[in-house]
Amino acid sequence: MVKLSIALDDPIPGRKLQALPLPIVVNRESEWEVEEILDSRWHQRRFQFLIKWKGFNREHNSWEMASDVKAPDLIAEYYRKHPATPRHIRQMDFDTLFKSGTIASRCSNLGGGV
Repeated sequence: MVKLSIALDDPIPGRKLQALPLPIVVNRESEWEVEEILDSRWHQRRFQFLIKWKGFNREHNSWEMASDVKAPDLIAEYYRKHPATPRHIRQMDFDTLFKSGTIASRCSNLGGGV
């Protein structure tokens, strides 16, 4: 009695399977092209983008670490369309806020009153 059999290549005969795009190899690492950034979030203290991959269907969309997404034009476009969504502020960016001259670091020089 045979309990296992070889699976068919495609369980739905006649269906055309999508040919997935090949990766781009950069420094011996495989990378795929970002088509669009769909969302952003903080997840487990890490900032992520929801990515729509070029040439892939929406079921392949994935949450990726923001530091791994190298698409500055698409990130800027996403924030233009969705200005109220979560953002990632790097420590360097945060530090420059206080060096801009518009925020007082100490209030002791205000002279005590109105």
